[in-house]
Parts: sequence; C-alpha cells; structure tokens
Amino acid sequence: MPDLPDLPSPETLALPGVAAQPERELTALLARLTGGFAEIRASWGDVVASAGRPAGAPITARLSHGDASGERHVGTLTLAVPEAWAALVPVAAEYALLARLQAAAAGAARRRVGERTLDALLSGARPEGGTADSEPVVVAVAAFARPPAPGSAGRTAHAHALDVLAAVGEGYFLERGLTAHSTVRAGRAVWL
Repeated sequence: MPDLPDLPSPETLALPGVAAQPERELTALLARLTGGFAEIRASWGDVVASAGRPAGAPITARLSHGDASGERHVGTLTLAVPEAWAALVPVAAEYALLARLQAAAAGAARRRVGERTLDALLSGARPEGGTADSEPVVVAVAAFARPPAPGSAGRTAHAHALDVLAAVGEGYFLERGLTAHSTVRAGRAVWL
C-alpha cells in the first residue's frame, strides 16, 4: 500500500456553503490539495474549470445524476494526481457532481428570469427593466425533426427533452461569455 500523503489543515479543505463558481473553486482546491491537475467538463465537452498541472496518469470520471426521468449526464471530472491521491477520485467525483448540480440550479434561476424577458420580447411587450433599444440581439430556434411519440408519456418525454435542449444551449452560450436566455415555446427551444 502506498504511503498516504500528509493531509492539509481543515481550513485548506473547507468548501464554502454556496460558491459563485463551484466548479472553479473545487478544481482549485483539488489541485492545491493534491499537487496535481483537476478539470471539470460540461456534458457537451467544454471545459468548465481546470487548475494545476498533471502529476500522474489522468483518470476521468463520468458525472451523472439520476432521477425519476432517468440518468442525466452532466459532465466529467479528470484528475491527474500523484498515485497516492488516486483513491480520492470517487470522492472528488461526488463533489464535482454536486458542483455541477449547484451551477445548474443557479442557471435554472437565471433561466426563469431570462424566460420572462424572452417571453415578453416574443409577445411584443417590453420586458421589465427592458433591454436597451440599441443593444443587438440574436434569436435562435431549434426543434426536433420528429414529433413526440403518441400518448401522454411521449409528450412528457418530448417536453423534457426540449427543456434539456434549451438549458444545454443556454449553457453553451454562457460558457462563451454571451448573455443568453432560453425558453420553450410552441414545441421549439428558443434562445435570445
């Protein structure tokens, strides 16, 4: 059995209760703690956060969240740490999953505000706190090629898939530094 690394002080391990950028704070903590490399990627493959330098063979863990509608892939965690820290991977993956879910919850709150703004614009009304008339905007629309399967289960699955599509698309734009709002309207995902 390899020698265990010296554990840092409790202050070094402390994670804040609610982090503004939970993935970035976690990867920084993991890199600092292990002396290695930590990276979290979104489900669509973009790097959400990374820190440190590789100090061992990379190990990648899939981050998935299961609920009544099935398992949902939310990203990956890659660690390249000294061998003595390899046992940390399952625990770090759980924290990375929590960080991704925390970021998703914050995104959902932003989306609700954005949906109201987008719905007002699509309805021809000026949203509360309105956008400047000179501010350029782009609207994107996507729909599935196939209609929902017959029955209420098919319609529910289709609606859920549209919600996921809208959320992933919004995340894609936000990771590129673009302010984005999304909604689902008339069987289509719409982004502003």
